[in-house]
Amino acid sequence: MAPDCSNDGLSAVCLFIDLEQQRAFTAGLNESRIRFLGGRGLGVQLVAEHGSPQLPPLDTRQPFVLAAGPLTGTTAPSSGRFAAVGISPLTGTIFDGNGGGRFGVRLRRAGVDAVVLTGRAAQWSVVVVDGRKAAGVAEVPNMRMVALRSLWPEVDPEDVDLTASRLKAGLRARLGPQFSFLFPGVAGRNGSLLGSIRTDDHHNLGRGGLGAALAAKRVLAVAVAGDVDLNPANPEDFSFITYEARKLMESNPVLMRALPLFGTAVFVKLVNQAGALPVRNFQDSHWDGAEAVSGEALREHMVERRSGCFGCRVRCMGRVGVGLAASSGPEYETVWAFGPDCGIDDLAVIQQANSLCDELGLDTISAGATVACAMEMSEKGILGRAISFGDGARLLDLLGQMGRMEGFGADLAQGSARFAEEWGYPELAMQVKKLEMPAYDPRGMVGQGLGYATSNRGACHLRGNMLGPEILGIPKLVDRYATRGKGGLLIGLQHMAAVFDSVGVCKFAGFGFGEEVMARLLSAVWGTEISIQDVLLAGERVWNLERLWNVAAGFGRADDRLPSRLLNEPVETGPSAGRVVDLEPMLDEYYRARDWDTEGRPSTAKIDALGLTESARRLLHGSPTDDGTASGVTDAETPKRGTSDPTPGSGRKRRRHLRAI
Repeated sequence: MAPDCSNDGLSAVCLFIDLEQQRAFTAGLNESRIRFLGGRGLGVQLVAEHGSPQLPPLDTRQPFVLAAGPLTGTTAPSSGRFAAVGISPLTGTIFDGNGGGRFGVRLRRAGVDAVVLTGRAAQWSVVVVDGRKAAGVAEVPNMRMVALRSLWPEVDPEDVDLTASRLKAGLRARLGPQFSFLFPGVAGRNGSLLGSIRTDDHHNLGRGGLGAALAAKRVLAVAVAGDVDLNPANPEDFSFITYEARKLMESNPVLMRALPLFGTAVFVKLVNQAGALPVRNFQDSHWDGAEAVSGEALREHMVERRSGCFGCRVRCMGRVGVGLAASSGPEYETVWAFGPDCGIDDLAVIQQANSLCDELGLDTISAGATVACAMEMSEKGILGRAISFGDGARLLDLLGQMGRMEGFGADLAQGSARFAEEWGYPELAMQVKKLEMPAYDPRGMVGQGLGYATSNRGACHLRGNMLGPEILGIPKLVDRYATRGKGGLLIGLQHMAAVFDSVGVCKFAGFGFGEEVMARLLSAVWGTEISIQDVLLAGERVWNLERLWNVAAGFGRADDRLPSRLLNEPVETGPSAGRVVDLEPMLDEYYRARDWDTEGRPSTAKIDALGLTESARRLLHGSPTDDGTASGVTDAETPKRGTSDPTPGSGRKRRRHLRAI
């Protein structure tokens, strides 16, 4: 295909890179803007078009996409976001991660909306995309693959000592400060299914093992630079609307007071007071030690200063230490994963665990939740008494082993679902579709449980967070224990989450403005009329295309479920005492509202209405190769799709006690 670098504003400029052949070309995808917007939506479209749900997640033919949104890098508030989209080796679902910082901005300034990586490099390499005028020809960005052994011959990419800090310093010294880059961590490069992706400015795309997916292509890093101006089609309109958007955000006390002062950990006490803070592997939902690990405690004892992403006035990120010793402070989910979930109330241990995961490239949520699962199994006598809740030293030791894929940590590094199933106690893994659940107990906010169950990537609070309506009262407070009406409310939040992920704006901005302002911003940046309905349909289209992929991969209603503990074991203490989740009626209501059948498959009418007929045909009836075979990985490397929670205790195997810890 001949390069096509024309960009009429409504064509997404994609850089396709064949890693095996070391070739690249650009192409404009007409109408992709209005239909999928960019970012997550564009990435999902590209994966659906160029990948196959019949292939294993780590097959070399599965694409890996990095995509920015149409607002990324503009003067719109909080517009520094970009997406990474691929197939999760942890869950087997289509999966996206979302990051902030400078990478997405510089990707767009390189003249590119998305980079599509296919194949596998012959050797560990750095993919360099240089859109600076001095480096490119006309508007075509310069792409080169630099073999690691020529760029940095003295290092081994699989060396566990090549941590994030060392890799960042080495790449910056060799490429220059004008580049932003992202890379899989030690864990992902060594095959951990919890491996994350990290940027050079301390942002993590943590969940789903995307670090392992990128490393499977032998990509040590992707570096981007550019000086292309990002000018809206109607600058005066755009300037006025961004001013309005900022004012709306500034009127929200969560955005302008709570988060800037205390960071996301401000939610620790709020969620605990609601009886929705998971404790000791979801054995309880209220914790007397919450005050010691709250955002207020972090501000008083640990966080030195706060910073924000590109174009952000919220500045919710905490920084610990100064100079070369500075590191990112723990976010709410991380505080929970290493604190209440593991029964630890020591902020110093939590921060050490956070820094260790950042350096080794581990998803803090899944890592902490998997250790918590092992702690419960140990205390129940399944593994022996080698580890217990509250043991901070053992937590740090296990995280180090997990990141380096050593000893017992190598077992934990495949996630709680596989670990608990191997030991014969799958019901003790708090996960959905093999993705560990985050820091909200659905017995204290049942709509969040429906969100976990129906999230396309597995248990996730970022795919339609019910924290707003069920805890914060944004846009209005609803009964967090009620089941009726939660399906429709959640669907709206899921669609808008997809929109924010696709346009390149932080979801926190959604506490200030929604689809009306978003439609006006897109109209001004593109110079064409975008309606509120266009925006909402784009979010619904992205969600349904993800669902179609998962259906084609074998997922269905049996996978839209919660752990049996949340359905059958009432909370014993706190505001949610006596509560369980009644999921099935909510799931029925949700499917009806989506126009899906009782097994969670989108109807033909819904597929046609969203313009996904051809995509559905390709995904549901296509074949990965002419002979129907897969390549690139063995069956043993292929995660199986999720299954319903087995009968507790069924098929248990007797295992010897913990080894190598």
